[in-house]
Amino acid sequence: MHELRPGYHFVEQRFIGRRIEDVGEPMSIVAFLRCLQGRTRLPRAVQVHGLEPLLAQMQDREAARFLRRLFADASDWLMQHSPSIVIFPVARITLNREPHLVYDGQELRFAHVFGRGLQQEDVGYFTAPFALS
Repeated sequence: MHELRPGYHFVEQRFIGRRIEDVGEPMSIVAFLRCLQGRTRLPRAVQVHGLEPLLAQMQDREAARFLRRLFADASDWLMQHSPSIVIFPVARITLNREPHLVYDGQELRFAHVFGRGLQQEDVGYFTAPFALS
């Protein structure tokens, strides 16, 4: 199993408990974004559900910029005050020129939100640091 370090973890649901530990308190994406915006301390590990439907609604430039700004603004605070392991369980991840989440048959970009620090750890498993570059 992969060692989980503080940061964002995008993992295909089928690999949770197999390739990475099944850890973290469940939380909706809305509750997670509220925590980021309000600088609310997170548990040591959290599984954030609902990223895919949110991204499906926010594929235009302006919406993606808003999301990226929210994550970027919270990055310093997350590293200093809440060094959590944030797991996003997803249905499927594909990789062409850049990784995409597959949701309802639609390929969703997410690298433009989580930055160039997005790295493939394994098939169906990507990570990104809190400090988005």
